Amino acid sequence: MTTTLSVATLFHNLLPTDLDPEASLSAAHCVNTCYYNRTCASVFYDRSRKLCYQTDLWFDEAVAGMIKQPSVSYITFMRSECPENWIYHKSTGKCFYAANETVTNAAAIAYCALYGGRLFNIYSAEEDRIPYTLTLRYDDGFWIGMLWDGSNWYWHEGSEISYTNWNDDIGTRTCVRYSKSALKWRTSNCEVDKRTLCEVVLRANYCST
Repeated sequence: MTTTLSVATLFHNLLPTDLDPEASLSAAHCVNTCYYNRTCASVFYDRSRKLCYQTDLWFDEAVAGMIKQPSVSYITFMRSECPENWIYHKSTGKCFYAANETVTNAAAIAYCALYGGRLFNIYSAEEDRIPYTLTLRYDDGFWIGMLWDGSNWYWHEGSEISYTNWNDDIGTRTCVRYSKSALKWRTSNCEVDKRTLCEVVLRANYCST
């Protein structure tokens, strides 16, 4: 199957307050610059001022720290291999989806598996900012893909834990959520209901457009 990478404009007239602009003659030029920047996942483009704001995050209009800015469009990448309605985060090579329903950890794992995915695994501070931003957006915590095997923590795909972002009080449970109150990881009773954050990891060679 041929891989295609496209873009979509998700909303207009809102701009984060913490991004620095660069001059850019067009939205296409702004997107193209982002495409070749490994850490860029999406852009805000100001048509009237011809300014490009690159970001490594995915946003929407509910994220804190957005101001009204007429003539701005928010543009993100979409990839044909992602399940329908999942967001492609280019800099991490992941499609992700934040489900609206709250379910147990086992149900969350099963839900992600229906799409060929798994609960979100976090290997770096860059990846950690995705559930951080989504937690701000939804004002709710998410199940993430870490479990306790009786002696060690591990990610669902089997790798050891290297990067961590534990809350000071991590708790003593065997499942892990991204905490709404702490904006960090915390253990949780696996049977309580939380939102689901799924991922599908794509291969790196996505250059057919």
